[in-house]
Amino acid sequence: MTRLFRTSVTLFFGLHLTFFTLALGQDGEPTDTRVTHGPMLGRPAADSMSLWLRTARPGRVVVFYGTDKNDLSKTATLKSTSIDRDNTGILTLTGLQPNTRYHYRIADHQLSGSFRTLPRAADFRNASGNPEGLFNFRFEFACGNNQRGGGDSAGPTLPVFDTLNAQVRDKVNFAILNGDWLYENRRDYPASEWLHQVGLGSLGQAPDIVQKTPTVVGVWENYKTYLERGRNLSEWHRHVPSFYTADDHEMLNDIYG
Repeated sequence: MTRLFRTSVTLFFGLHLTFFTLALGQDGEPTDTRVTHGPMLGRPAADSMSLWLRTARPGRVVVFYGTDKNDLSKTATLKSTSIDRDNTGILTLTGLQPNTRYHYRIADHQLSGSFRTLPRAADFRNASGNPEGLFNFRFEFACGNNQRGGGDSAGPTLPVFDTLNAQVRDKVNFAILNGDWLYENRRDYPASEWLHQVGLGSLGQAPDIVQKTPTVVGVWENYKTYLERGRNLSEWHRHVPSFYTADDHEMLNDIYG
């Protein structure tokens, strides 16, 4: 192989790789902000979708998105997650097309997913047959995500979410979780451990809610434990937006009345 030929081949593949990388969404320089939990989809609309996520430290998060999973050319930025809410934040993607599937990825991460926006009434409205613009939609409905094992659950493997991811998630517009997204687990997690987790030196540096109600960090840890252990659960929430209602296990075990 001649030197000229080798140079031409190298140049060709270099240019091709550069173009392909840009088409997928350019990450640029690595970021110090690490996403630890999420994203989770919610607040679905015909022209928008919201992503909840958590970072190791408060910081800026960039999302690449687009209708072609090989061309995530649009970007949206969350200016910063908030220590007041355990380094979480919500980023809303706006200006989306109705009834359209979008793909997305967190910059400098492999965390990716997809979603479909809701249909728009105007696209179905006609004066004689459908003046209100009614349309059909599908949703998944459930209650309870008990990962504790024993006689009252299937345990931490959550096999139902393997089925939901394989057979349901691309067929529904949204999901409804009618209470008990979590059951009590690690609620005794101490505020001192949380301070270390988020890089704070003392309780005096903590947000007001932690200073006044330090047991709230146990609830936060409960949510994080479920997302870390339930990989198939997390995958579901990266692809299907959900609506939630609070029930007893969001508070304490088996509250009656």
